[in-house]
Amino acid sequence: LPIKRGVKLNRDDIIRRDVIMRLMSHFQLYKGEIEEKYNIDFDKYFAPEIEKLKEQQQDGLLKIYEDRIDITPAGRLLIRNIAVNFDIYTLSKKEKRFSQAI
Repeated sequence: LPIKRGVKLNRDDIIRRDVIMRLMSHFQLYKGEIEEKYNIDFDKYFAPEIEKLKEQQQDGLLKIYEDRIDITPAGRLLIRNIAVNFDIYTLSKKEKRFSQAI
């Protein structure tokens, strides 16, 4: 089918898409893989997002290690709520919109 509307992704979009897909698909993310693939320092590049993840870590939804992020069994049920921290377009909207997580 022909594409009705396309969106050109910039480098940041591609990096964020990869991070979100890895978290949602594998419930785990190795920071080094992202750093090597995109030549970034993961913790610096995503510093604001990691701060938000720390709040979710306190809720038992994930664990942040030096080399990776693991989603806990409880967090798997709320993976969309975790992954949204990396979605710059959702975060930049002033009006909050919620999707059903469960």
